[in-house]
Amino acid sequence: MTATILPYGAILMSLVVPDGKGNLIDVVLGYDTPKEYSHNPACFGATIGRYANRIGNGVFRLAGKSYSLARNEGNHHLHGGKRGFDQVPWIVDVLPTKNDQRIRLLYQSKAGEEGYPGNATCAVTYSVTDLGGLTIEYWAETDHATPISLTNHSFFNLAGNRQGSISDQHIAVPANVFLDTDEDKIPTGKLLPVNGTILDLRRPTHLGSLLEQLPEGLDHGYVLPVSQGSLRLAGEAFSPITGLTMEVFTTYPTVHVYTANHLDGSTPGKAGVRYPAHAAYCFETQNYSDAPNHPEFPSAILYPHQEYNHRTVFQFRTAS
Repeated sequence: MTATILPYGAILMSLVVPDGKGNLIDVVLGYDTPKEYSHNPACFGATIGRYANRIGNGVFRLAGKSYSLARNEGNHHLHGGKRGFDQVPWIVDVLPTKNDQRIRLLYQSKAGEEGYPGNATCAVTYSVTDLGGLTIEYWAETDHATPISLTNHSFFNLAGNRQGSISDQHIAVPANVFLDTDEDKIPTGKLLPVNGTILDLRRPTHLGSLLEQLPEGLDHGYVLPVSQGSLRLAGEAFSPITGLTMEVFTTYPTVHVYTANHLDGSTPGKAGVRYPAHAAYCFETQNYSDAPNHPEFPSAILYPHQEYNHRTVFQFRTAS
């Protein structure tokens, strides 16, 4: 198993995993060369920040003061703004040694960047485990209260990044409720039960059948069972072609599941493949979308003298 990390955007450029027959499969979409990631509108493999997902109307209030953020999705703020963490160079802080299978990257986000208050120092550590897992650890501190929610935006296809479709694959998410949103994908504040809906993924769900009933695809935030900061299962995917299963574990409270609905084949990816809609799925583990505007949601504000610590593990296995 090999992970290739690009300091620009702290991007997971490739993740090569052995399948059940010993074939090496790159299971993430993206580009062949680092230069191509300088224009990466889909955020292939990127680290997202300062705040993953959306902040409604690009504004929030904190300690009685209103803050206006960069608006890059209509009237709203998405994935950190016009120049989020996915579009900046990170500093390689820790390089792998002979017996160390990890790399740590740092980024100093200055006060006022994309409208956010406070200077935030952020770190992302990628680790490859001997048991076939990729661990991503997120850390941050700030000198002024600020919203923060970091995630990774990798597009997974367990049949390989050139396959072009996920219709024969299965996914599952062990969540009983999801975030209700308006037509702009901004949370209303309500948590709705998945029971009896097309969004019920508590059992492995065939993606081809799901996408026939939901042609616009999945683009939904699921609230995970409370775990008091420990790792718990956030999602699972399986490909019958390769026999690969991926389990996602996280300390975050939600996972946003996205089936690459906006890919349209217009931009060549790895080996010149043009990725169509529904060529992959994302499991974006994160804080609640738009939490700074919803006091009923768990707080996503980081304060001075606190440390932000979260972890997500992508664990791979094959049928015995």
